Amino acid sequence: QFFLEKTLAATLLILLVLGLAIIVHEFGHLLFAKLFRVFVERFSVGFGPVLFSRKWKETEYALSLIPFGGYIKMADEEGDNPSADPKKSYGKKPIWQRLLILLAGPLFNFLLGVLFFIAGFAVVGVPVFTTNIGSVKAGSPAEKAGLKTGDRILAIEGVKYSGQVRNWSDITTLVQANGGDKISLTLERNNEILKIIAKPELIQTRNGFGLPIKHYILGVIAEDPIIVRDYKKAFTAGLSETINIIKMTALVFWKILTGELAAKDSLGGPIQIFSVGSATYDQSGLIGLIFFAAVININLGFLNLLPIPVLDGGYVPFLLIELAIGKPVSRKIRERIFGFGFAALILLMIMTTYFDIIRIFTK
Repeated sequence: QFFLEKTLAATLLILLVLGLAIIVHEFGHLLFAKLFRVFVERFSVGFGPVLFSRKWKETEYALSLIPFGGYIKMADEEGDNPSADPKKSYGKKPIWQRLLILLAGPLFNFLLGVLFFIAGFAVVGVPVFTTNIGSVKAGSPAEKAGLKTGDRILAIEGVKYSGQVRNWSDITTLVQANGGDKISLTLERNNEILKIIAKPELIQTRNGFGLPIKHYILGVIAEDPIIVRDYKKAFTAGLSETINIIKMTALVFWKILTGELAAKDSLGGPIQIFSVGSATYDQSGLIGLIFFAAVININLGFLNLLPIPVLDGGYVPFLLIELAIGKPVSRKIRERIFGFGFAALILLMIMTTYFDIIRIFTK
């Protein structure tokens, strides 16, 4: 019974996270549409038949049957909607206003992702890695050079790059930047300042995608991080983590397109989302779910920027063409292209769900 209750709680919380991401996304579109005085007929969370709706002023706010997404229905692009002033048609607005309406949805998801990350770091603290050595690997260049556990690295001088080190990331950056040349490390050991010469070693490992990479190492491991609870650091860490997730997501899509990664191993559908969300909740509770919500919002924002017809990013090329030729692409052509886009999106959802099922039975 406890297991069922916990599973139900996790499912409801994940649905809440997904629902919030959809609401915030569509609210971004709605807010900018209203800001530019576009007539919005309906704001819907979900697709398909309307389950519940309430009209407020000129807009109907609805909850629809199919929960995977949402939409706002604006006055017809050609301005012929009988219930709206033609001047309030989306298609009659300047291109820059239409572009902002399109981009507002993903932008709001990115903003919510940042806020979730900041909130998470504000609660649990920000891990800060100092320049203290936690351990030295046996047989490594660091051990051969005489580095020891507890040494504090103050600066690195190399043939190509030199500098003071403020955190462990600076050490990694300077070691890689010098490309295997000998480097001089300024250390603090037992209140004494020492200089030690070391030559980093080139090794091959695998990155997070399982692909082989080569990089230089000294063979030292950082001391356990200090947990700092500071709102300014939480803000900085939230922004940094958001940028990292966007970069990583873009890199994954690029590697799938270039064939370096297999789509079946890299793309996840609804089952995978619930699986990861449930595991996160089991391991880390509500705090873990906050970080999970941040990643979901950032991924949703990025996905909607892809130039796939039906998604927000799929409308942008048509606006750019209109800007170039001075008139919109014909409705017939747009409807045909968006029909293909919708079919491609449905196919993608079926594929990712299939990949999810395959993962379950091949574990």
